Amino acid sequence: SVRDVYEQVHMNAIKSKWVKKESIEAWKKLYGENSDQYRVEVLGEFPKKEESSIILFNWVEAALERDEVEGLGEIRWGLDMAAGNDKSVLIKRHGPRIYGIKKWTYRDTMKTVGKVIEEYNNTPEEEKPSGIYVDTIGVGKGAGDRLREQGLPIIPAVASAKALRKKYMFNARAEWWNQMKEFFRDEKPSIPGEAKYDDLVEDLTT
Repeated sequence: SVRDVYEQVHMNAIKSKWVKKESIEAWKKLYGENSDQYRVEVLGEFPKKEESSIILFNWVEAALERDEVEGLGEIRWGLDMAAGNDKSVLIKRHGPRIYGIKKWTYRDTMKTVGKVIEEYNNTPEEEKPSGIYVDTIGVGKGAGDRLREQGLPIIPAVASAKALRKKYMFNARAEWWNQMKEFFRDEKPSIPGEAKYDDLVEDLTT
């Protein structure tokens, strides 16, 4: 069980010595005690309503606890480049199977690029991705160019671009989050032990 892997910490603002009582009263008046905003901001609880959270906590928890499923279809990787002390993250997916999450913290982005190239070159041919999605805005621009120059199958992922279903989605980022919601809800993905890391649940459900 995922609860056996992680230590759960619950922070209730009402009992906190750092949160002003006036702030709590303001949140209560603004949102109401029965709102998900109050549950999250004050009680430190996960939201109850689906419309208040794109990806539900119990969907992610189920994926963490689900027995590893067989990978089907194309293999794709995703790379989120970071600068400074933030973590750059590489994630691999084969159909509904999420695996092989890697994290690096380098101030020099080319060191991270080198790690990605090493990971790609050390991957057996039959397990190499057909595409590696990279956010090519900001710090990811140079990384994507260098990786493409080295022969990796880079696919630019521009979050601010227009959505394919632009009538219904504000931009590509909104569309991707909606697709991720459908992925966790409908495809019953598996995230085996090797892919788990401490920020995963929070990153997906925030």
